[in-house]
Amino acid sequence: MGPCVRGRARRRGAIAIVIGWLALAAWPQTSAPAPPAPAAAAPAAMPAHVPGPVLILPFDNQSPDDNLDWIGESFAQAVGDALTAGGQQVFNRQERNEAFDQAGIPLLSTLSQATLITVANNVDASWLVFGAYNYTPPAPPPANAHAAAPAPAAAGVFTVSATLIDLEHDHLVRLTAPAAPLEDLENIEARLAWQILRRIAPASTLTAAQIEAQQQRVPLPAYESFIRGVLAGAPATQLKFYLAALRAAPDYSRAIYRTGLWYFNNDDYKTALLWLPKVHPDDPDYPRALFLAGQAAYELGQYSRAAEFDRILAEQWPLPEVLNNWALAEARLRDPQAVALLQRALGVQPGDPDLEANLAAVQCRLGHRQAALEAARRALAAAPDDDTTAFLAALSRPRARCPDARATNALENLATDFPIDSFRQLAAVMVQFNAARARSLPSGDRLAFHLEQGNDFLAKGALQAAEKEFLAALALDAHDPRAHLGLAHLYLLQQRWPAARAQLAVLEAIAPRDPQVRALKAQLETRRR
Repeated sequence: MGPCVRGRARRRGAIAIVIGWLALAAWPQTSAPAPPAPAAAAPAAMPAHVPGPVLILPFDNQSPDDNLDWIGESFAQAVGDALTAGGQQVFNRQERNEAFDQAGIPLLSTLSQATLITVANNVDASWLVFGAYNYTPPAPPPANAHAAAPAPAAAGVFTVSATLIDLEHDHLVRLTAPAAPLEDLENIEARLAWQILRRIAPASTLTAAQIEAQQQRVPLPAYESFIRGVLAGAPATQLKFYLAALRAAPDYSRAIYRTGLWYFNNDDYKTALLWLPKVHPDDPDYPRALFLAGQAAYELGQYSRAAEFDRILAEQWPLPEVLNNWALAEARLRDPQAVALLQRALGVQPGDPDLEANLAAVQCRLGHRQAALEAARRALAAAPDDDTTAFLAALSRPRARCPDARATNALENLATDFPIDSFRQLAAVMVQFNAARARSLPSGDRLAFHLEQGNDFLAKGALQAAEKEFLAALALDAHDPRAHLGLAHLYLLQQRWPAARAQLAVLEAIAPRDPQVRALKAQLETRRR
């Protein structure tokens, strides 16, 4: 087994991440961030307000069957997944329960609307979402056995409604979904989630079809077992339900992720690696599964495999945490690109002590003593630390070489936090900011602005924001090949092959001799049809 690296939690608040990204995204970039402009030449003002998170409560079971209580949590999960994918910050289940615990209020269906609003205001939520559902079981078969042609039994009917409260503007909205059979529960949830997303985030580019695609259709018993696993308190019971869901639907991606997560959280990295890589690329949990798989492989000393997981993840989500872990794995393989990866992460979070300490360890592993000294000094100046102090003292001795493996290992900080939800929220905020900024530009400059922002978002992995910018560019010039190329590359990253081929068809008509179009065609020809 490979060495187990001490990983410091790299948790940063959503607001800090937003501020950092706004500072970077406010200015056009080429290979390096441009310096700030003088105050007199500053661009349009930054958004003064970042929307608060959405608090989603389990829906209330109004049917007489207590065995259907689990469906209440399934609605909270489905709506939360849709809003998160749409760029909204959402309280997860643990945070939601803690909010009620801190208020000293049990989360029960009998709570008044005023009480729910009080709890939501206590945690600075921007929206409160709750609802209720009912189920009428099928009618029993007719008792008259002498009927000439027995009538078919009526199907059971499932109905649901949702209440949305805009806490910042004191506005209430009620939504309903069409009645349907209980077996169609996931479709019902997807349709309602789409309605809720449209109300809360009307600027989101997420479509109803994309929300439906996120919900892998499985038999109702498998879905029930999965949700009961989410609700279970005892870890052993959780695993029991997840495995039951997988017996009913062996390819059930959400249950695969939760099973892998269960083993990861219990430090069984070998078993976790049997599950996490099986999560589907179109699953909402896919990025986290790759991130955890990279950590598990690293802890097992499987550095080539860890680097590959992180490389794949960085194609769509090049967050500093991902680049950090990728660099550490590459450094164990003595690959010099580890330095460039950490420098790229420091470009987003300059002066970060963990990144600087890792850069010192990486430079040391690669035999760059002076560069390792400089990075260690910067790390120590940013945050005093015993391991960094010991490393620097050993490396500062005359004719000293890099410290031994133990000292270098102690310096490394494997990122354990993956702030993908904050990243999505930031992208949604930036789309709104860019739309306002574009309106302030002369009409002739707007196309170039949207193209530049689209490419910048694409490079940063903010794919939904990039799509919004490229579509805004096409609204100004439907035949601009740069916008179509941007969309094509975006759809390649998302593995949306039909959409990418549609963009290629347009490009072959408007720019058939462009070398980038030919390269795109070659890429698509290697993909599955």
